[in-house]
Amino acid sequence: MKNEGNIDIKSLVDTSHGVAKIKTIEQANLQHFLTEPIHNKDSWNREYLQLIFRTLSATFFNFTVMNSSYIFQSERLGFREWQDADIPVFAALNADPVVMEYFPRMLSYNETKSVVARFRDHFNEHKYCLYAVDRLDTGSFIGFIGLNHPSFNAWFTPCLEIGWRLLLSEWGQGYATEGALRCLQYAFEVLNVKEVWSFTAVINKRSERVMQKAGMKKTGEFLHPALPTGHRLQQHVLYRKTVDDAIVV
Repeated sequence: MKNEGNIDIKSLVDTSHGVAKIKTIEQANLQHFLTEPIHNKDSWNREYLQLIFRTLSATFFNFTVMNSSYIFQSERLGFREWQDADIPVFAALNADPVVMEYFPRMLSYNETKSVVARFRDHFNEHKYCLYAVDRLDTGSFIGFIGLNHPSFNAWFTPCLEIGWRLLLSEWGQGYATEGALRCLQYAFEVLNVKEVWSFTAVINKRSERVMQKAGMKKTGEFLHPALPTGHRLQQHVLYRKTVDDAIVV
């Protein structure tokens, strides 16, 4: 038997980041190779590859598979634990003045590392956190969306909150709303919580719209106790969604 037709399928398929696709190197030539008629019957491995290609031809190059690194997925996003490799991109996000407009200040690289450490500690304790989020089509890390226990004292705490912070380049594509809806579903159906809260500065209308699109209801406003009196961000809106709100009749 000749060996020239025997090809290791793992060498041709990239399954990193939860996306199965042909590797980009000589992709067009490879597609032609897989679809041309087989003349060498000894090349059984090529025939096997042809069968795979023909079966999955409509979806192969963008076929999303469940990646064990993802805790859960939405249509376009994967939610996972944090990795050290996320820190540089997350630090750049936290140093973006547009992204951080409605936060007290931007964060340094070392401060970002501390934030990631807190997220990891939160996950280790509760098995959920403000998750690192990837786009499934590219596998790229784009920020966080997830669940958290806020550390300040207010009339509605202790509570479970939902929050998000994404790269500016990913804004305007519905990722925050999609991710918020998926996290709320996970909270109610898997974690069996009864209610989830969210809050932001009253001037942060963009984030408030995400809360509204996710089906959350405004319950009022409050002065954030971690901010000094008169601070431009101290006045906050408060939203909530309960498990009853999530039930579709």
